[in-house]
Amino acid sequence: MITVTVYFYGTLPRRFAGYDPQQGYTVALRQGADISNLLGHLGLAREKVAPVINGITADHCRKLADGDRVRLFQPVQGG
Repeated sequence: MITVTVYFYGTLPRRFAGYDPQQGYTVALRQGADISNLLGHLGLAREKVAPVINGITADHCRKLADGDRVRLFQPVQGG
């Protein structure tokens, strides 16, 4: 098992009761999990978030490691 800390931005924090933006949201996943696995665990659609892992923009197949800090942003839309 690995543990990652997730930070939500935009309207995403509203989906997680008790979310503390200072502490983040701790998630335990199986070894070898990637961003897609994390999003599935959180019930979030891939196209609705832009992930950043440890300060680096990542794609959805990026493997996660124990202790990673994942920031999930909502892509800006409109015109």
